[in-house]
Amino acid sequence: MSVPETFRGCRVEAVRNVLLWDGECGFCANSVEWLHRHSVRPFAAQPVQSLLSDLPRPVRDTAREQVLWIGADGEVLGGSRAVTAVLRASGHGGEAALLQALQPVTRWVYRLIVRHRGRLAPAACKLPPRV
Repeated sequence: MSVPETFRGCRVEAVRNVLLWDGECGFCANSVEWLHRHSVRPFAAQPVQSLLSDLPRPVRDTAREQVLWIGADGEVLGGSRAVTAVLRASGHGGEAALLQALQPVTRWVYRLIVRHRGRLAPAACKLPPRV
């Protein structure tokens, strides 16, 4: 399944500068907690389930497949682009620039991790079966 990481014309009005993650995924929760511990500047994060009804349909359809970053202007980025954006927002501009420069590789690695997140942290990641 190909999951878009950019959503042309989709804006979110409910929140800004926030990382949204699958609140039913322990691997995701652990990853966000790790990002918070290592951030230079704090950033907001919340489970995507709390905002599903506020997300445009194309974004909502990918919410279980990737993290989402809602920028200052309401623009939505997903997956590896969301990770790059949250790194930049949390004070890791150098790391963000590197991931952006290696975008095709960054996307591939991100998708690989998403596909295997249940195996990476089986005790923490209890995902319901995909429909």
